[in-house]
Amino acid sequence: MENTKKQDAELLAEIYRNCEMSCESINNVIKKVSDMEMLRELTGIVLKTCDYSEEASKMMHERGITPEEISKMKQKSIAAAITMNTMFDASTSHIAEMTARGLTMGVTELSELKSKLYPCDEKVESLLEQVIEFEKKSAEKMMAYVED
Repeated sequence: MENTKKQDAELLAEIYRNCEMSCESINNVIKKVSDMEMLRELTGIVLKTCDYSEEASKMMHERGITPEEISKMKQKSIAAAITMNTMFDASTSHIAEMTARGLTMGVTELSELKSKLYPCDEKVESLLEQVIEFEKKSAEKMMAYVED
């Protein structure tokens, strides 16, 4: 029982971190987007991801866990990486590919952690599955903007 609680806490912390990183990254990249359709997609991703982050935070607080915020240094690092990545190519295709890659990395990290920490609380598993599925679908939507 105690081990399951520890696993749940670790999963929730990773869901929260994943969602916060995704929101931070996409909020930085949105500034570079000129395609209105893609801008709507990215905004939708941020809003839904923030909802998942909020849900993870709520579940953490219910368990007496304080969510760890992204440090200012990490935020600056994300912004710098996006600036560097878009300095010579800020095309819709490139930004979509960057976003899809980031979302796919999140899916991979969450899926690997899930396989290590299963079984877990039903609610935690449900949230985890929702985030994984949403990020997969969002990455697929971004790939639709990538030119061959």
